[in-house]
Amino acid sequence: MRKSFFKDRAAGLADRTESAVGAIADEVRGQVADLADYAASTAEDAYGQARKQVRGAATMVANTVEDRPLTTLLAVGILAAVMGFLLARR
Repeated sequence: MRKSFFKDRAAGLADRTESAVGAIADEVRGQVADLADYAASTAEDAYGQARKQVRGAATMVANTVEDRPLTTLLAVGILAAVMGFLLARR
């Protein structure tokens, strides 16, 4: 009789522990999913902002090239000469 009492108590304790651990695991799983969603949303926002900035910079460069073609040609020529000089020194 005493053996079965302890067996029953141990089984009940094991069941309660299992359900408590399961509840904690479910809560943690939910929090991880929420954090993953937040990270994905933040990454999408950062990507959108970077994309807008790159488009703005490309538009600015295109407008500068259209407005001042000779100045742009001179700047590209100087840049190419400097790069050629630096690469030739290697």
